[in-house]
Amino acid sequence: MGMNPQLSKNIGVALECQQQQKILIVDNDERVLRVMHSFLANAGFDIRTAADGRIALDILQSQECDLVLVADHLADFSLNGFLSELQRFATRHSVIVMESDPPRSWDAGPCRSAGASKAVNKWRPCEVLGAVSEVLSFWIDRVSIECLPAPSVMLHCRKLLTAFSRRSQ
Repeated sequence: MGMNPQLSKNIGVALECQQQQKILIVDNDERVLRVMHSFLANAGFDIRTAADGRIALDILQSQECDLVLVADHLADFSLNGFLSELQRFATRHSVIVMESDPPRSWDAGPCRSAGASKAVNKWRPCEVLGAVSEVLSFWIDRVSIECLPAPSVMLHCRKLLTAFSRRSQ
């Protein structure tokens, strides 16, 4: 089963525009870490992952990251607590909050004042990729990657991963 030619072209544009931006993904859910790592790494990003907020802060003390994708619920921090800790770093980090499904309305005031620029549904990798592209100011606004309903996301990701692995061979 072949990949949609338009989707393949759009991913190619995304890869060309991408310049190995570093992204830290923070989530307690191993499934989210695996899917987002695969999806974003195959889109050309340099990915790091952390299973909780403390590990993420340790990573950020020793490594530069252009963007932090953080889950709305962490085992060891409230979202606002984690964002407050991020503000203590000398380097400002762009932050996107990954909400559980269905997306809840998040407390935009404190989150935005603490540095979060967007919230996305973490079960929709295409939506996350679009937000990452926007926040990191890529010229991928020409890319029209269709976001699929949640049950189709895993199948869609498998198709993308297969296409990328074939492309790199």
